[in-house]
Amino acid sequence: MGLGFALLPEGAQFHNQTLWGSIGWATPAALGAALAAPEKRIILITGEGSHQLTVQEISQFVRFGLKTYYSSIK
Repeated sequence: MGLGFALLPEGAQFHNQTLWGSIGWATPAALGAALAAPEKRIILITGEGSHQLTVQEISQFVRFGLKTYYSSIK
C-alpha cells in the first residue's frame, strides 16, 4: 500500500491489489497491462514469494517484446 502514496509523473497510473491480499497477482497483471498498452512502459514491483507463483510469465514479456521493468522485493 505504501506505493499508493508515491508521487507519479503526469499521466502515470498505479495499480495494486490489496483488497483480498492475493499473492501472485502482480506479474500477470503487469503482463496484461503491457499487452493492452505496448507503447507504455510498465514497472512491476512484487515480492519474491508472490513472484514464484507466476515466474513463468516473465518469458511472455520477452516473447512479445514488451517494455517491462521488473523488481522483486525480499
